[in-house]
Amino acid sequence: MKTVVVLITCDTKPDEAAYIKMRLGQMGVQGLVADTGTSGVPGYEADITRQELAELGSIPFAEITDAGTRGGAVGKMADALMTALPRLHEEGRLDGVLCVGGAGAFIGAPAMQSLPLGVPKVVVSPLASGMRQLAPFVGSSDVMVMHSVIDIAGMNDISRKIYDNAAAAVAGMVLSQERFDRIEDDRKYIGVTMMGTTTPGAMAAVSVLEKAGYGCVIFHASGVGGSSMEKLAREGALAGVLEFSLAEMMGTHVKGFTKTKPERLSVVGECGIPQVVAVSAIDFINLFPHETAEHADRIIYNHNPQTPLMRANKEEMLIVAKKITEQLGKGKGRTTVVAPLRGFSDPNREGGLFWDPESDDAFRKKLRSELKEGIKYVEIDAWVNDKAFGETAANELLAIL
Repeated sequence: MKTVVVLITCDTKPDEAAYIKMRLGQMGVQGLVADTGTSGVPGYEADITRQELAELGSIPFAEITDAGTRGGAVGKMADALMTALPRLHEEGRLDGVLCVGGAGAFIGAPAMQSLPLGVPKVVVSPLASGMRQLAPFVGSSDVMVMHSVIDIAGMNDISRKIYDNAAAAVAGMVLSQERFDRIEDDRKYIGVTMMGTTTPGAMAAVSVLEKAGYGCVIFHASGVGGSSMEKLAREGALAGVLEFSLAEMMGTHVKGFTKTKPERLSVVGECGIPQVVAVSAIDFINLFPHETAEHADRIIYNHNPQTPLMRANKEEMLIVAKKITEQLGKGKGRTTVVAPLRGFSDPNREGGLFWDPESDDAFRKKLRSELKEGIKYVEIDAWVNDKAFGETAANELLAIL
């Protein structure tokens, strides 16, 4: 029988734990309740006690209770789960995970993100709402997030409907693992980052790679995509990488909602995976619509109603150029950087709103001068979205694969 591990605090949510386990059983799935509580007396006998959970995570439970503050104890339990959940999966005791809680969702979500892609993962929380971002729940993984609507504090007709749906969702995913016919695909895969402002160039590159027999997996580099790609690279799922949007470097090191993990752009090289880094989508800052008023003196391009782009100035681009060279310099794999001479994004071309040769030239000069020896650097007399640029980038990657 397939097993779903239910992460829940059994001191504050004993009735919920019992109900969800019962519902999973009715759906033909074994529920394994794991108590993530750090204080209070459990009101439900968990299948994996909090002490056992801490031990699975290689952290003595006394270390959790002696943390000094509630926040410290919660953090320690979250750390324990980072080891415990992958261990349960490796031992064949976990086919899916359902995490239910308020603050308790923040205990389980990081560990759920560490599980392999495709392992069913569902978080139910009242905190998955309002102005809060979903990044703490989802990270760069395939976590499904469900808003509980009401607080998770007692059983009633509304909460039962929410738990029924959550149990059905994770049970359905777990049971479907055996029902879906698997499509055999023996191609090697290339990870490709892309944004709307670089799509034509990226797709020209993808066409060349696919004709050469590779499959391409495309990631939207809007703050999560690049890290998701790097996670798959760490797991050995990618034969090579084509970076065709570096907007996340601008968001991380200057400003913008494309902010991502600090290790961005170093992971692939550190894994020794061949990569081509096309200098693209590096000339602007992704803003939220309400932020444009405070930048009335800057050049703004409305990529779409929800995504205004602000042209980056020379100083901002030089900061990013240095960060790119630093991150790529940590790698040990074969890396080639290709830079277009006629613009880095859709609005950045001669006559376009973002056309600024002085800033772009300064960026390329900084890049050339600071790239680590051994990293090949190629300048191409083309616009980033020209077919010729995309095809050249792809051929450079094929040359080092």
